[in-house]
Amino acid sequence: MSASVTYLFPTFAMRREEYTLDGLPGFAAVLQPLVDRAAAVVEISPATFDFPDRTKPLQGLPVTLQSHYACYLEGVAVATWLQPRVGDCDLAAGYSMGFFAALSYAGSVSFEDGLRLLRGLCLAVHDCVRSGAYAMGAIDGLTSEAVAEISAERPGVEVIDIYGNGTTIVSGRDGDVAAVLETCQQHGATHTRLTPVTAPYHSSALRSLRPILEQLLDTITIKPPRCRVISALTQQVIVSADDVRTEIAFNVSNAMNWYATMRALLQSGMTALYECGSSAALANMARRDRPGTYAIEDVREVAQRLANAP
Repeated sequence: MSASVTYLFPTFAMRREEYTLDGLPGFAAVLQPLVDRAAAVVEISPATFDFPDRTKPLQGLPVTLQSHYACYLEGVAVATWLQPRVGDCDLAAGYSMGFFAALSYAGSVSFEDGLRLLRGLCLAVHDCVRSGAYAMGAIDGLTSEAVAEISAERPGVEVIDIYGNGTTIVSGRDGDVAAVLETCQQHGATHTRLTPVTAPYHSSALRSLRPILEQLLDTITIKPPRCRVISALTQQVIVSADDVRTEIAFNVSNAMNWYATMRALLQSGMTALYECGSSAALANMARRDRPGTYAIEDVREVAQRLANAP
């Protein structure tokens, strides 16, 4: 099986200040033109790339939009920076809203249309859940089936991702999610974490958005991806423009299975993995839960290796 370079695109909630891309040689020259292009399509704030207080939900729609834009811009820029240094991307996958950066880099949507999709999606989600406080909960040490059974006792709390081996993510109203985490601890969970969020992404609460997203998709040009893109929802290869439309329409309101997505990438021949953004969450999960003979290299490690090359 031939070598397959894989790019993973994280979502905005995975951005971490300790993985800042400042100082990456040549990166500013890649990022700035993309920021300039983005500013012609959406409003880019001077604080777009700031890292918010992670103990609080994003405050309001403007900040939420900027956080999505930052992740999208970083994702596309890192992938663009990597390509001449590590080779063409053969496989790609995006976690949650990271999917839009994956599509842009894969040439399925233009850079500008990817931003338009992100903006339209954020506006639609904000209108759908204008009132209410939401949270995501991560549970380690219980099976996803056990977590689903416990969650079913709290209407509105759903399993939205089987993230890793023994790690399940739920979403819903913050009080209900907190109650589910407490019950999971009583049933033997080894670790739980509550994260405030602005909306219950990847839950059925957002299914009413599908017609809105389908209308939005009618306004942009969609092409087949130039590399293999694996769906985090179905783990199938997204091949055609129709596949892309279906994935976007269902992405925000259907649960993911990232653990199975990583297995699909391995089965597709992944030999080298790079995470495209100010994040190491997806790479760390791969190291922990999907061991293999493939290489995992941080972009800063790429820069160091090349700097030390004779």
